[in-house]
Amino acid sequence: LGEFLFRSGTYPLFLLGEFDRPFARLTGLRLSAESGNDDFGWKFDWLALIERTLRPFNDVSLAAVMTMNFLKMVTIGGGVDFSHGLPMNSHVTTLIEDRNKYQVKNAFFNSDSTVDSIVHTGYYTFKGTKLTVHATIDPLRTLRGNSESFIGQLFGENGGTLYAEFAVIGLENYPGNANINPRGYGKAAERSPWMAGFTIPAWKLLDVCALEFERYPGYLPDSYYRPVINGWPLPTDRNSNSAEGYDSSTYQPRWLWSLYMKKQIVKHFSLVCEMGRNHQRWEFNQNEGFFYDFETALVKPDQWGWHLSGVFSF
Repeated sequence: LGEFLFRSGTYPLFLLGEFDRPFARLTGLRLSAESGNDDFGWKFDWLALIERTLRPFNDVSLAAVMTMNFLKMVTIGGGVDFSHGLPMNSHVTTLIEDRNKYQVKNAFFNSDSTVDSIVHTGYYTFKGTKLTVHATIDPLRTLRGNSESFIGQLFGENGGTLYAEFAVIGLENYPGNANINPRGYGKAAERSPWMAGFTIPAWKLLDVCALEFERYPGYLPDSYYRPVINGWPLPTDRNSNSAEGYDSSTYQPRWLWSLYMKKQIVKHFSLVCEMGRNHQRWEFNQNEGFFYDFETALVKPDQWGWHLSGVFSF
């Protein structure tokens, strides 16, 4: 869970996650600068990223990420991503079609004190500004340094670490339209996920054991059906090819969780297990054709899943 800056869609909001891959695959250019010592360190990354995974393809996003480390025990940072800020084709990134249109009436007073209005027409866009902040607290780092001590054996290499992340995925708000997107993108709070996690002491029984929780804020499905299939910056509705469908009047923010465990069995081979309710999507064949469930599979409060994998690494 987490890594919201580069594992998310803005309009509409969706979050990406895969088993045992808690990172984003990025294509582009990165320029880095860093400095520090045992008391204080910092790192700054500038990125120019090319979209290669989801439509609209080949748009360029400009981003920056900064991280500061204090005594190697406290890490804080944040980032900004001007997603799709430099479109390859502006008519694809901002679709100029009636289905993608919204209108706003701005009232004004005439010279004779009568009220009139001007209708402003706009179009939804894949462009958006994302912001994230994150923090990690590792109070036992010094004590864990001695692997022969009781604390070192109990907490292992990374046990006892607290971490959290908060994001606003899309600073800009847009009104609704009556046809496809009646609620619009009106509240930034509905595009603001957050997560928190804790690495659990495992007495060397496990190399990594982490428990995480996330609050997904959206009133809409965590789905990228319309961006992928239609190329529209519009949310999935109850009539589309969604796993569960939804009712926008009752669809509520949801809680997600993940318990991740990893143990090296022999050199180059490890077992990895994850269980929980996360952003997993399922891919399968149906009726001799290809079908993909674009909405997360675990959407109901009582649904959860697990994975177990053997991993060879060299």
